[in-house]
Amino acid sequence: MVAEQKTLASGAIVFRLMEQGQLPNYTFVVDRSTKGLEFLEQLKSRPAGMFDAGKANDPVLLWEASPHPYFLAWGRWGSEAGFTIQVSSIESLLTMALPKAMERTLKMGGLCAFVAAVDDKVRPVIERRNAELQPVAGPNGVAQ
Repeated sequence: MVAEQKTLASGAIVFRLMEQGQLPNYTFVVDRSTKGLEFLEQLKSRPAGMFDAGKANDPVLLWEASPHPYFLAWGRWGSEAGFTIQVSSIESLLTMALPKAMERTLKMGGLCAFVAAVDDKVRPVIERRNAELQPVAGPNGVAQ
C-alpha cells in the first residue's frame, strides 16, 4: 500500500484514529511554542505503547532539556520500531528529518498521521514540505 500522510489539526482526532487502527503510522513535529508544548502534554497522557512520553528515558524529556527548537517523532501504533530526532533548525527539519520520516512511512506502508504542533508562522512551510515529499504515483504508476 502506498503511504499517505494526513494532516490533522487536533491531537485528539489523531489519537482516536490511531487507536482504531486507521492510522498505523505517525509523524509528530513539535516546537517550543504554546501549541507544541500543549501537544506534548497530550502525548504524555496517552496510554503506554503508543508513545512513551513522560518516562525517565523518554526522548521528549531529553528534547525539553536540549537547546534544539524542533522535535520529530515517527512511529507505528503499538510498536517500538519508531525514532525521534532533535532538530537544530527549520532547514534541517525540512531537508533531513521530514524526508527520513517519509522514507520510513513508505517502507512500512499504510497511512500516516502528520501533526505539525508548531508556531503558526512556520506551520505552512512544514506542511508544504510534507506535501512535497508525498508520493505522486501509486504502485501501478497511477497518480494519487
